[in-house]
Amino acid sequence: MSVGRRDVYYTTWSGPGLYTVNAGTGHVRWQFPLDNWFRYWVKDIDLPASASFSYAEEVKDLVYVTAPGPPSRVYGLKAKSGSRQWEFKSPVASAALADLAGPAYSSSRARTRTLFLAYNAPGPATGPGGASNSSSWLQALDIDRGAALWRSEPLQQMQLQQLDLHRQTLVAMPAAADALYGFNYSDGELMWSRQRQFCSTPSPIAESYGGQLVLASSCSGPFDLAVMGAETGTLYWDGWQVPSDAVPTGNCTYVSVKDNNIVFGCSCSIHGKGKHSSSSSSRGPKQHEQKHPSSDLHAAAVPGICMYSVSMRSGKLHWVLPVPGEARFPASSQQWGMRALQHEGLAIFLAEDRVYAVDAYWGNLSWSLKLEIGDTIQPWQQPALEVLSGTLLLTALRPSSNKTAVAAISLTQGKLIWRRTVNGSAQQPAGPSEGPQQLWLYGGHVYVEACKGTTCCLRAFNVSSGKRRWGVCLDAQRGEDATHPHAQFAIWVITLVTVASIALLIVGAALLYVHRWSEERKILEGDDDGSSPRHTYRPLPDRGDGSDSEGEGTAERFRARNSGGVAAAAAAGRSGSGFAVTPFAQPLAAAGLQQDQQQQQQQQQQLYPGLGRVGGPAAGGQSGRFVGQRGIGEVAATAAADVQAIGQHQEAVWVQERGAISGMARARVPADDQPNQPDSG
Repeated sequence: MSVGRRDVYYTTWSGPGLYTVNAGTGHVRWQFPLDNWFRYWVKDIDLPASASFSYAEEVKDLVYVTAPGPPSRVYGLKAKSGSRQWEFKSPVASAALADLAGPAYSSSRARTRTLFLAYNAPGPATGPGGASNSSSWLQALDIDRGAALWRSEPLQQMQLQQLDLHRQTLVAMPAAADALYGFNYSDGELMWSRQRQFCSTPSPIAESYGGQLVLASSCSGPFDLAVMGAETGTLYWDGWQVPSDAVPTGNCTYVSVKDNNIVFGCSCSIHGKGKHSSSSSSRGPKQHEQKHPSSDLHAAAVPGICMYSVSMRSGKLHWVLPVPGEARFPASSQQWGMRALQHEGLAIFLAEDRVYAVDAYWGNLSWSLKLEIGDTIQPWQQPALEVLSGTLLLTALRPSSNKTAVAAISLTQGKLIWRRTVNGSAQQPAGPSEGPQQLWLYGGHVYVEACKGTTCCLRAFNVSSGKRRWGVCLDAQRGEDATHPHAQFAIWVITLVTVASIALLIVGAALLYVHRWSEERKILEGDDDGSSPRHTYRPLPDRGDGSDSEGEGTAERFRARNSGGVAAAAAAGRSGSGFAVTPFAQPLAAAGLQQDQQQQQQQQQQLYPGLGRVGGPAAGGQSGRFVGQRGIGEVAATAAADVQAIGQHQEAVWVQERGAISGMARARVPADDQPNQPDSG
């Protein structure tokens, strides 16, 4: 767990998963990989289910989370939405991420935010002993773009384990804990190396003011201390002044450095009355192995715990505070990084079931507080210090009831302010290299994690009152999919049913369209329209004149049946060959048409009375006598005039069919002969 400006970031311990919880409300804002429907088909990450995230931290508007691997990955996520900005893969597929340091601003790259990574890559076994030809190197990564800035030269036959950033120097230590290496953080160039045995976990060094490093050579103590420069690797002093009446016997805490003081505690063997004994102490790197003369001991040795303060400049003992009794520091405190806290002249030491406050300058005990019976502080449970109010917050396990106690202690009064118990136990990290479980403070609240089975619950408590503000339970065993198996099965069923329903709707719509198209084709294919155009008479709308339809019918019959005869009659009239070729004088080709021809002649006689002079029904059988009286030429001229009248009538009908006024066609028909007017012939 880590805390940013507004959110708590929680990485699962089984499977790659990251939860982002709002620090004020406890609501899960987003998850990575993103918790949405698409992640069942599209993978946000290419990590196997056995992989896991080791650390997540917020840097301004970005959150980076690492997967040690192999395969090793570093992801850059947007702090607001959790969407992936970039992904950085190890340049070597089989390489694993050992440690990281930073982030820091690189001076040579225009204030670029840089993250420093230490990688280990295995190699084939070489030599008669089968030594592994492995290699290690450092990698600088631009956090904003996810791009590599530089890569150091590889260190052959070595596996790095620790990486720390001290000012402008990257200090790396191998897993064998037998050397230190200093790299320039701007370009990765190796500046110095020093061969020495160190305590490998959690870190061999602690930074002090002025760029000096405090080194511890042993993890169990009594141990030797040394101080060296971070930029040059120069060793300033080696060995500290061990007191003769309070000899450390082991089981020490990690060192804490502040204001030129190195403070730590150990189990010890107390001689005499346990007074301050810096004047009778001797100096040397291995003084803890020397036997003390019996003449100087006024009483038998008594077991207990001792708190020490050593000068940063010289390694001399400032003071030692022996406390006889049953109190002891938790085992493996130094490996887990459990250290004393220093605040306003007080050094706060945490024993298994007690808290001690010691004056950091004089070494006097200010107060001590025994925890409630059953509360036990573990070495991997790192406390937190609220500086403004001077409140110490810690967690302690209650193994008998599978619960975790949360307590707040006033540093100025040495009294318990409040205490709460929560269901579940704080989970021990996989090992010291993973770092301790640290309490986090933000906005006047402390955030506590306690797990029961595979479900871990995060809780926020008010620092002043101890009132719980919110609690949320998360699945700590995420794996490839954080969804519960039954819920995942239900989601799959719903998804498949939905997809099947949509597919059936699409198929049904397609079948309906095909059916309608087929029916339409059948109807259209049943039309007997043939291949040639048909002449269908469509009468014009009635305009109120009863003679229109009669004229239209006449024009239609002339057009359909007698167009050839009319043309022949007109040609004969123009050429003077007689009237025998007119349609009224020609014999009919079929007997069935005689009746139609008679009706046609009657209609023409009604429309054009002048046609009776040629041979129509109005002649009354007088055509021979009429011709005899007037002569052949006059009769021919009359027939030509009749033919012309018929042509004009036909033209008028065609004009009427095209939308002209029917009266215009009738106006051009010559009127009946007047008795007092001479013939046109």
